[in-house]
Amino acid sequence: MAQDMVQATDLAGFRGAPFPQPVMDSAVGAIRDECGWHIAPSQEDTFTMRTGRVETILLPSLHITEVVAVNDLTSSYAPVIPPDRVDILDHGALHLEGGWPAKVSITIKHGYATCPDSLKAIIAEQSLGVAAGRIRQESLAGRSLSLEAGLDPMTDTVLSRYRLDGRI
Repeated sequence: MAQDMVQATDLAGFRGAPFPQPVMDSAVGAIRDECGWHIAPSQEDTFTMRTGRVETILLPSLHITEVVAVNDLTSSYAPVIPPDRVDILDHGALHLEGGWPAKVSITIKHGYATCPDSLKAIIAEQSLGVAAGRIRQESLAGRSLSLEAGLDPMTDTVLSRYRLDGRI
């Protein structure tokens, strides 16, 4: 399935563009895997989790824009919690005064409306590398070839802003 984070027109000004759709899909997939969530575009997802009855929980997102629905899965008395009782904090945290029920289902809208500009350059660079099969080392007599792997420090710094494991 084609990714929906960037289109070829979003990367038109970058070196190597235009990129074939499968190449962009691969680059976006790698970035999403590295960061641990979809990042963009905004979408609605439902998460079911045990909370330990704490007041603040973390969801696998760094940009929650709306709490759509909250259901207490441990109570038949008051199974619905009004979304306006939930405070959206930074870094994918949700706060419920008095504590969350032991098990909840939470539907949220999250992600950036469009791909952040800082990620477009990385997607283009990754797409260029995938399309070109970047070579880091080459030998002639021994027929050795190594493709470039890993992230350069600048790319790693930018991606750290979007990684779930980097949140406070």
